[in-house]
Amino acid sequence: MRDRFFMILMYNTAARIEEMLRIKLCDFRYGKTPTATLHSKHDKICTVPIMERTIQHLRQYLGVFHPKSHGDENRLFYSDIHLETTLIYAHADIEHKRRAIEVATSNGCDYK
Repeated sequence: MRDRFFMILMYNTAARIEEMLRIKLCDFRYGKTPTATLHSKHDKICTVPIMERTIQHLRQYLGVFHPKSHGDENRLFYSDIHLETTLIYAHADIEHKRRAIEVATSNGCDYK
């Protein structure tokens, strides 16, 4: 359920992995046009609309993973490992991809 909702929200908001990991419960607004506020690594803030179907998935997710929390500062997605560790893995993945691109382009491959 958690992974499925993670992918649904990521698709709906076009958020990057880091932005997804930074989302807090208080970053959601449930008005006529529901929105989520995303925070990038450079403290850039972006508010994006969310589809009603995604809000339904959000409510199901909150009922299981945050039953006693209501719009507070807790992270939407959490695990038993610290967020800093999760962010390190996200950065490592980005660095791994960057190196692969460098190797591919230095061998005469052109991906434009």
